Amino acid sequence: MKKFNALIQFILYGLFMIGCNSPMDNSTRMPERTSLEEEQKIMNVPISVIEQQDFNREIITQGKIKSRFRSDVAFEINEQITAIHIRTGEYVKKGQLLAELQDVKYRLALEKVEQQMQQAQLKIEEKLISLGYELGKDTIPPQLLERLSIQYNIGGYENEKKLANHNLAQTRIYAPISGVVANLEAQAGNYSSRYKKLCTIIDNRNLQVVFPILETELMEIEPGMPLLIKPLYQVEKKYRGKVAAINPEVNEFGMLEVMASIDNTDRYLLEGMKVQVYLQKEIPGQLVVTKKAVVDKQGKQVVFTYEGGHAHWNYVEIEHENSDYYTIKKGLESRDTIIVDQNLYLVHLEKVNPVFSQSQPNE
Repeated sequence: MKKFNALIQFILYGLFMIGCNSPMDNSTRMPERTSLEEEQKIMNVPISVIEQQDFNREIITQGKIKSRFRSDVAFEINEQITAIHIRTGEYVKKGQLLAELQDVKYRLALEKVEQQMQQAQLKIEEKLISLGYELGKDTIPPQLLERLSIQYNIGGYENEKKLANHNLAQTRIYAPISGVVANLEAQAGNYSSRYKKLCTIIDNRNLQVVFPILETELMEIEPGMPLLIKPLYQVEKKYRGKVAAINPEVNEFGMLEVMASIDNTDRYLLEGMKVQVYLQKEIPGQLVVTKKAVVDKQGKQVVFTYEGGHAHWNYVEIEHENSDYYTIKKGLESRDTIIVDQNLYLVHLEKVNPVFSQSQPNE
């Protein structure tokens, strides 16, 4: 019996030692690993303090680039082209020689009319001498000189000389404005009548954008209003401009045409290029947040604020917007700290780690 009791005690002691060494050690370490995992799950979120500021409301439309100054250089006479001094894409200055035409016929015509004028003048002098006047000494009555000029066709010869000088001048073609050569088709050796024009010169330093607006938007637009322009196929490029004029006529589609001057400092914008136009109207005293700060939750607009290490869910009401920002009409206050990004999967009162954002709305 003593041996049996000793065996029972040995077995119980062994079970007690197993329970102390393995299961209890595991149970004491688990909370430590769980706490570490929870710390690693805390999300870093960029934050920013919002304040009231001026906001640029936008009206977005599409337009086309046009030069304020362009000139189609035409041939005024039909003659053989002897030289072309330009090429497509070349920049030329006003008054620069562009092309030359054969001028023999026109020089001869000018010489002929000059000779005819000299002969007529000699006949007038002979007539005055025959009438008893001493040339260079006597005063000749103006009525007599006028009658003799008509008789010997002095006025007709003067007009012919002007026309001959004009035609001769047209054999040398000069740039009427400074700009870039476009649509050059004429070639030396051909007659000018073969072409509608020599070329087009486009002043790409003085460009404008022409775009439509709705009749209902007319009251929001005025000359001097700033705008932003982005080429459709190079949206990273941005150009500033101002409304120059509004055509006071509504077309059959209820649209008006607006012209705006633009700054083409890098000469990238070209005649006929399509661009996106953002008209900007300044509205003072607005709470402005980046569009990334606003998320859709259950069909409503939400902005998360940061307070005491946690994200707080706030329903907001949006009043105005532009390409990058919203204005908040209701739901936030000035000096609130908002989470500006990394907020798509946040929940109310979730613990977050704040990182101050350098970007500010409406820069």
